[in-house]
Amino acid sequence: MGEIFCPMCGKSNPAESEVCQFCQARLVPLVFSPAESEPPEAIPEEMPSSIDAAPTGESDWLLGLRSDEPIPSEESLADVEAGGLEDGNLPSDETHISADDVPDWLARLPGESPQEAEAEPLSDWLKEETGETEQPPSKPVEVSDWLSHPLPDEGQVESSESESELAPGEFPSWLEAIRPVKDEPQTVSVRGTPERIESAGPLAGLSGVLPAEPDHVRPRKSPTYPLELRVSANQRIHADLLQGLIESEGRAQPLPQRRGISSQHVLRWTIACVLWGALIWSVITGKHEAPLPAYTEETAEVNRLISQLPGEARVLLAFDYEPGLSAEMDAAATAVVDHLMLRGAYLTLVSTSPTGPILAERFIMKTQSSHHYTSGVNYVNLGYIPGGAMGLLSFVENPQRTLPYTLDTVAAWESEAHAGLPALQGVQHLNDFELLMVIVDDPDLARAWVEQVQPQLNEPDTLTSLVMVTSAQVEPVMRPYFEANPRQVHGFVFGLRGGAAYAQLTGRGELPRVYWGPYGFGLVVAALLILIGGLVLSSVSLLARPPQVKGEANQ
Repeated sequence: MGEIFCPMCGKSNPAESEVCQFCQARLVPLVFSPAESEPPEAIPEEMPSSIDAAPTGESDWLLGLRSDEPIPSEESLADVEAGGLEDGNLPSDETHISADDVPDWLARLPGESPQEAEAEPLSDWLKEETGETEQPPSKPVEVSDWLSHPLPDEGQVESSESESELAPGEFPSWLEAIRPVKDEPQTVSVRGTPERIESAGPLAGLSGVLPAEPDHVRPRKSPTYPLELRVSANQRIHADLLQGLIESEGRAQPLPQRRGISSQHVLRWTIACVLWGALIWSVITGKHEAPLPAYTEETAEVNRLISQLPGEARVLLAFDYEPGLSAEMDAAATAVVDHLMLRGAYLTLVSTSPTGPILAERFIMKTQSSHHYTSGVNYVNLGYIPGGAMGLLSFVENPQRTLPYTLDTVAAWESEAHAGLPALQGVQHLNDFELLMVIVDDPDLARAWVEQVQPQLNEPDTLTSLVMVTSAQVEPVMRPYFEANPRQVHGFVFGLRGGAAYAQLTGRGELPRVYWGPYGFGLVVAALLILIGGLVLSSVSLLARPPQVKGEANQ
């Protein structure tokens, strides 16, 4: 059985339904069937050419009502009004209806016959329908006075209008009540007080109107106050004092004369001479050697990693410090690099600083000359890594593409056409190095090395370790990386103290020992100067205190 869907709600209804069962919307449109209606009357092919040629259905009496006389023109009507009406010569327009012209429905009416109806006068309603009026032929029509007199000329009308004056008209009572009254006497209200009459605005002339603003809120002239202030004697003193301070600020005052040499200058120069003398005497004589500091956990971890390196291990060594801090960095790294060379490691030198490659060559030639390392054989200097952190990332991901040549423009890496240098044989990626060591003095550079290198070292089957040799100021930054679990930095040596502690572990490294003696002696002298200065200042303050009277002391 078929279904039909509602166009309004979309629900299904039986096929024979004409209205939706849910929303009562019509499902079948209404169609007008011409077979059910009456056939229309046939339209004649040709219309009658004139009014006389009417269709056969028209009654004879209706044709008889038509007048064959022509319609009077406007001129004839004017003549009738001018002369014909006065003489009583009015055209007669009487229409007689014969018995044959009476329609059947009128003949069937009860009462009079058509002949009687013809003899009797027509009723008023029939006269209105036929348009006939009964006029007595002999009685003249009375014409009004204004129509009987001739029309005046235009000049006479204008002169009469100018001469005559219009009489004043009478105003209605409601308009007369709201007219402004000027000279009328003031009215008195029921309470006995005179009522106020509005003199302006749309309510002019009305009495008893409430004022727009009360009297107490109307604008008034502000009162004047005297400009003299009542100032007391105490206030006058303070005002004069303030005026004197303001005037003294604009005056130029002479500066006090400064002494050429004061007690502060003498004290500063004395302390400087004592420190310099102690340091120089300790360096020249070498008799006051301070004991080397004890090694720490991070320093011992670096020593353990280097000691476990196999023979001829490949080590990447980065020099990222400025020339101004070369003394501290040389003392910290000398013992560590010396330990690497003792293990026979092949070194690959890089740097993210423009001066780093030169400092690396200087370090090898000056501090490690006893190992007789040769460039291109025992170590290779790949030079400068440009681009900062992005350049460092590029080197970590693909070192051969970032630095393909050495500092001497020699192909460094192993390829099919080139055997490569001994220090880089068997190295294709960063993970192929057994150890990565970074010598750095800047906290930001140290953090960049850790963050860029460590993701590569966390890959499985990677045995590469990362150690740092830093200045004393970078030690707080590197310690969280070392104490993390797992460690991001496997060990680090910081400053002169760390270099001296590593020298104590290995028993080698003359440079940290040379620096540590004067450094320790200078620290001892500085501590003594601080102690002596504190004692002197305390004694002077006690001596400068005024003595107390016995009576005040008892109180």
